[in-house]
Amino acid sequence: MERIPAAAIVSALALSCCLSSALRAEDDATFFTKTVQPILTDRCISCHGASKQKGHLRLDSREAVLKGGKNGAAAVSAKPDESLMIKAIRYQDDDLKMPPKGKQLSEVETKALVDWVTRGMPWPDGAKIGDASGTSDKKDQGDKPGASDKTSDTKKDAPVEEKKP
Repeated sequence: MERIPAAAIVSALALSCCLSSALRAEDDATFFTKTVQPILTDRCISCHGASKQKGHLRLDSREAVLKGGKNGAAAVSAKPDESLMIKAIRYQDDDLKMPPKGKQLSEVETKALVDWVTRGMPWPDGAKIGDASGTSDKKDQGDKPGASDKTSDTKKDAPVEEKKP
C-alpha cells in the first residue's frame, strides 16, 4: 500500500478550499445580480439613490449601505438581526418601516435581502444600482416579471394607466 505524501494532501486541500471559495464567490455574484440588485433597483433606489436620499441613506453601493444614514449603518454584514434595513423591511419597528405606506416587500423579497446580508452582503465589482442622475438602471430587466418601465422619480408614485390597443 502506497502512502500519499503529506505535501500532496495539503496541496489538494488548499486547492479544494480555493475552488470552493471561487464557486461561492460566483454564486454570491449571481445571487446579487439576479436577486438582490433588481429588488434594490425596483423597490429602494427611488428614495435612497444618487438624486434622493431620504433619511440621508443611499442604497446604491455596498459602501453606502454600510455607512448608512441618519439612523446609522443600514446593514451589519452577516448579521441580519442587527441590521436596520432588515428590521425596516420586516416592519419590526413602528417608526421604521420600509418601503412605507403599505408597499411592504413580499416574503420572497424580504428573504432574499436577509439572505444577502447573511452572506456578507456580496456586491460584485462593477454592479450598479441606478445611475448618476438617480434614475434606476433597468438594463437587462425589461423582460423580467415585475420590471418597471418607469424611469423618472417624479412619475414613480403616479398611477400607471394601462394602454389600450
